[in-house]
Amino acid sequence: MKRLPLCCLLLCLATGLFAQSPGYYLLEGKIGSRAACMEIAVYPVQHDRLPEEIPPVSAYYYFLDEYLPIALYRSTDADDTGVFSYKNARTASLVLSTWSDEGDNQVFTGNFEDRSYRGKLAMGKDTIAFDFLLSDKGGVERFTPFERHRIVTVGSDSLKEPLEGTMQFRGFLPDDGRLAEAFTSFITGGAFTDFGVLAEEQIGLFEEGYQAEMAELLEEIDEQFSYTLHYEYAYSVYPMLNTTDYLIMGYNTFSYTGGAHGISSQRFYTYRKGDKRWLQLEDILDVSQEAVINAVLDAELRKQYGIAPDVKLSDDKQGIFIADSIHYSSNFILSKQGITFHYGLYELTPYAYGYFSLFVPYEKLRAVLRAGFRYDSVSVPVRASRKPAVFQYNPVDPGKYDKFYTVNF
Repeated sequence: MKRLPLCCLLLCLATGLFAQSPGYYLLEGKIGSRAACMEIAVYPVQHDRLPEEIPPVSAYYYFLDEYLPIALYRSTDADDTGVFSYKNARTASLVLSTWSDEGDNQVFTGNFEDRSYRGKLAMGKDTIAFDFLLSDKGGVERFTPFERHRIVTVGSDSLKEPLEGTMQFRGFLPDDGRLAEAFTSFITGGAFTDFGVLAEEQIGLFEEGYQAEMAELLEEIDEQFSYTLHYEYAYSVYPMLNTTDYLIMGYNTFSYTGGAHGISSQRFYTYRKGDKRWLQLEDILDVSQEAVINAVLDAELRKQYGIAPDVKLSDDKQGIFIADSIHYSSNFILSKQGITFHYGLYELTPYAYGYFSLFVPYEKLRAVLRAGFRYDSVSVPVRASRKPAVFQYNPVDPGKYDKFYTVNF
């Protein structure tokens, strides 16, 4: 179990990652003797007045015997400018790393040359070779960059600098129009089918609301606190795992509306290509057996963190948890060997800890798995699914703008 501090959740990779133009890249190869894939989505250069809350690159790797995507971040081995250097137009030094406070990071160090990425992977004291090639296989999705933004400026004679509020949507959507529409519909509870329309409507509502709120606050704001009125909203969507059987998409948000820090969130969505279905947890588990599922998660968490059965999670001496107990999350990722349950900020752990996730093997969930479910099968019966968990565009204060649309993410 690896944990990601909030301050490091953004993938701080350089925009100049590859000599290729911005786009989505799927690489296949091996890490040591194990077959693996790496997926890298390079964003176009963003407007220079927009805050860099959305990472310029989304990167993941996974082994083919697990299909469990692992996020990659800019390594501390990058140069002091924070930009990966290039030896020439065809060869780029590329250092990618996982992130863990526990000191067990995995660091990829190598060169991207022509269609290959080769080098060494350091895992603690061990080092093994990796070798990836750009893939051109069929049966996987292709992606196109997406971007919409608005910078709203509100000036005042009482302030030296005008206030700025920003909202931006960035990411990668499937080239398959029907799949993109189905994804948008799924994450918004059927409210939208066009991600562009969704973005434009939210941007318009934000502009109207921000101007109205600032007009009221400018009459009483002190210059030294005006920085808290530079509101930011950022939303990004990206592929994490793209195989012939499954597609996993991630959706991250960030909002800052004053105070000490902003609030982030992340959700994951699994698409099974065999029956063209976006899956929910009740498609995999019998959620009517809630107590049984929660007991399995509790036992697995206590095993991984060495917590005695009679101790509340929040009373554990490690001080990791703020919740007394764990409940299953509808925010999950399927992999070949199990389910990873993901939890938001403050759900189980304090803000400083960041997001929390718990991997549970299928064998531990056998008693609550849907009849006939197999990761490599589409034999799960089709049922009427519940709506996804409610996720609001303004997690700090959902009522701040009455006209802000609340969608089910």
